[in-house]
Amino acid sequence: MPAYELALILRALKTEALAKEIVPIVQRVQALGGIVKDVKNLGAQNLPYRMKSHFEYHNTGTYSFLTFESSSSAISDLDLTLKRNTSIIRHNFVKLSNPGSKPMACRFKGKSQKTSS
Repeated sequence: MPAYELALILRALKTEALAKEIVPIVQRVQALGGIVKDVKNLGAQNLPYRMKSHFEYHNTGTYSFLTFESSSSAISDLDLTLKRNTSIIRHNFVKLSNPGSKPMACRFKGKSQKTSS
């Protein structure tokens, strides 16, 4: 199964309320056959610009990251679930590279330098 990272911006919430919002997301990933690897919370921060979500404007938000493994077909179902959640301002999935694969070699060749005589 491929690994994904889910970046979430939620309403500015206290720790207890944030846990009540994150736990159903983790449970949904597990219900879809996924394996949750890590959950990180960066806390409440000012947003880079005012964002509108579910007919409300937000200036601050709580940033969280969820790392998990799941089938690619489950991502669309999870995406729909997150869009319906009114506490989530923005979300984004990032597919992570396989941990065992080697990084791609750089193939960029700069302009050849001409020597003038």
